[in-house]
Amino acid sequence: MRWASVAVAIVLVGLATGCGDKHEKLMKKTLDYMEAQNEILSKVKDEESLKEAIPKIKKLSEEMEQFGKDAKDLGEPSKEKQLALVEKYGGKMGKQVMLSGEHMKRIGKLKLKGYPELMKAVGSKGSPSFPMK
Repeated sequence: MRWASVAVAIVLVGLATGCGDKHEKLMKKTLDYMEAQNEILSKVKDEESLKEAIPKIKKLSEEMEQFGKDAKDLGEPSKEKQLALVEKYGGKMGKQVMLSGEHMKRIGKLKLKGYPELMKAVGSKGSPSFPMK
């Protein structure tokens, strides 16, 4: 699932970039994106709600892509800062990744006509390429 890879990529970028408050904001904003995506997916119950969700997911993916581009320009934090942020946000982010997968699996089981479009929207622009060290 592309959203899961996006979340992991941003977390990894978050761990390899940022400093001080900027790094903390990066992690919080990543978590906010993940929570917003899950809120949208939680409301998909039928074809009509799926059609309403797709443009919202597309918009969120575009915002997340831009955020990822902006995030990669930050500097590298200390190892201690990285560990502190993983401790603070890692569990919450992991929970959101799992929840996203559960939502997509549930929606897939509904066998809705628009599901492939949702899959495309979830993965469309939400997987920016980050240089990893």
